[in-house]
Amino acid sequence: MNSKVKEYASALLLLLAALIWGSSFVAQEIGAKFLPTYTFNGMRMLLGSVILLPVIFIKDKVSKPENVKKWNKETLIAGVCCGAALFLASSCQQMGISMGTSAGKSGFITALYIVAIPVIGLFLKRKAGFNVWLSVLIACVGLYLICVSEGFSIAFGDLVTVLCAFFFAIQILIIDHYVQRVDGVKLSSLQFLMVAILSLPFALFEDVTFDAVKSGMYSIMYMGIMSCGVAYTLQIITQKNLKPEMASLLMSFESVFAGLTGWLVLGNNFTAMQITGCVCMFAAVLISQFLNAPEKKI
Repeated sequence: MNSKVKEYASALLLLLAALIWGSSFVAQEIGAKFLPTYTFNGMRMLLGSVILLPVIFIKDKVSKPENVKKWNKETLIAGVCCGAALFLASSCQQMGISMGTSAGKSGFITALYIVAIPVIGLFLKRKAGFNVWLSVLIACVGLYLICVSEGFSIAFGDLVTVLCAFFFAIQILIIDHYVQRVDGVKLSSLQFLMVAILSLPFALFEDVTFDAVKSGMYSIMYMGIMSCGVAYTLQIITQKNLKPEMASLLMSFESVFAGLTGWLVLGNNFTAMQITGCVCMFAAVLISQFLNAPEKKI
């Protein structure tokens, strides 16, 4: 397949992943009403890991032997590293939602990882241009308008969600480091299993009933099958054909889809100040990617 065609196809598939992730904020908000953070995350990530096993089996069977990337030490290391970062990110995100951060607000705050990626790149000896610092400034203004209430206070759940954006940025950079050398679907399955394993010790201390699990099952299934099984796998498969900046830009549309689905399904409304903040956040995303962006790849 032509490299340009492959790039465009990857971009469209990654945009589809962003749509799934955006709508997943609604499932997370619904699930948070019935299940605590670590139980919810552990169950959905375990489901996502298991669902990918037949995909891996079929993929290895139909592929040419020389194209099959087998389970090896590097795949295990990549899965553990990505899983650890995803555990921290998803835990902070779900915890923020359970503390009252709405689906739409959580989506836009999470989009801060787009700005965080080039900033973290500074520690990887990558020069940051003027666009990075301008986008950081605008993102801070947008974050203030979205999160700060009329009494000039910020909810603790919003702060926890900001932290999740930092961990998502790390996870994206780890994937970019390993994705060319290991099988993407195997990596996806391993990272979900890692999150489930890390969630288990914390879930043991949570108060969970069978009725609560039953009530939250639809959210778990949507998150496990669509968000984990489909969207994260699309991310890993397509990211190898895209630059990290372009990949993160496309994934940032998840915040737009989160706001739209939160409004359509849950009736979450934004104030005029929060809408202005959302515009600032999205402007920061675009500026961080396109205005005088440095060409050197991480």
